[in-house]
Amino acid sequence: MRLLLLGLVMLALGQARALAEPAPAIDKVKVAKQYVDAGLAAQNTGDYDTALTMYAKAYELVPHPLLFFNMAQAHRLAGHIDEALKLYTRYLAEDPKGAQAPTARELVAELKTRKAKTKAKAGAEENQPAGDVARRSPSDSSDDSQASGTLIVKAKNQSGDAIRDGTVMVDEEPRGKLADGKLTVTEVAEGRHTVAIEAGGYQRFEETVTVHDGERARLDALLLDKVAPSSSSHRTAWKVSLGASIAVTVSGISFAVFSYSRAGDELDTSALQLVGEPGAGVNSNDCGMSYQAILDSHNPRVTSFNYAALQRSCTWISRVYIGYAMSGIGVVGAVVSLIMLSRDSGAPDTTAAGLHGKKPEVAFVPIVMPGGGGASFSLRW
Repeated sequence: MRLLLLGLVMLALGQARALAEPAPAIDKVKVAKQYVDAGLAAQNTGDYDTALTMYAKAYELVPHPLLFFNMAQAHRLAGHIDEALKLYTRYLAEDPKGAQAPTARELVAELKTRKAKTKAKAGAEENQPAGDVARRSPSDSSDDSQASGTLIVKAKNQSGDAIRDGTVMVDEEPRGKLADGKLTVTEVAEGRHTVAIEAGGYQRFEETVTVHDGERARLDALLLDKVAPSSSSHRTAWKVSLGASIAVTVSGISFAVFSYSRAGDELDTSALQLVGEPGAGVNSNDCGMSYQAILDSHNPRVTSFNYAALQRSCTWISRVYIGYAMSGIGVVGAVVSLIMLSRDSGAPDTTAAGLHGKKPEVAFVPIVMPGGGGASFSLRW
């Protein structure tokens, strides 16, 4: 019995020590990636200010040149041509052979051309006589409304692989399917358009693009994998359950040990008035018997004893089993909580190749001894 109590105490203390261990140091790369993912999600919805904020936070943790490219993209899509040019140029200066360097060079040339055309057009309008504007015919206005450009869409996933299949929609109108991650959409009316991409296994991509007359607009889309709903609320509930189970286990063990001690004290008190052979006194087996029945069962070795103290000892003995039951319930609750926490944890991830993390293994081993018994368990994951 005492070995079982000792085993339960060591189990509870081990679990409490595991919960008290300090959290590991922050993984800057992992946190920076989370900021980048948040920035891309905001950029996909047209919230460029939030995207720029997320990219800046990521750069504070991991100052990688590629983040200049991300910030340039957000500025370009927001219409901030000068800021975009500066950041594209800075990216090319720090990482001229980077993965996005060819795209950055194309975009720099495109933005410079657009900037020059805008400047030339503004200068021509300033030099145009005011009367010419009034003499423009309705047909001229109709020609302007028909102005169109070309949209080149490129899509890839987080691993850098081209999206093999996916529908491209412009203002919710399907305009074709991706082929090897690319689609050229012609005759797109000049102005701002909402471009969306839907592909199986990926989150819906959506971004606002500005198309200029006679020019080619580019959209480099990054599609994020669909993720399962967050289990943070479940993990919190199981953590609370684990803490409560440990508390119940410790309380049950403490109550059982205290009751066992009090039962022994009261039993010793009842034996103070024994008359007879040594070792022949009353014990816990006499619980529930009347005073005379106990005397008769021990006659002639026991002639007198403290019956009230024996009854108190019997009461405390019953409380020992209550403590055992409490600790047993706590141990079961702790085991279940640990199993559910290990299943909800994101450490081992399921990869795209279909690799699965090893499932937790739980083993219960009965322990049989001459003086009693018990059980031990092990959890491996």
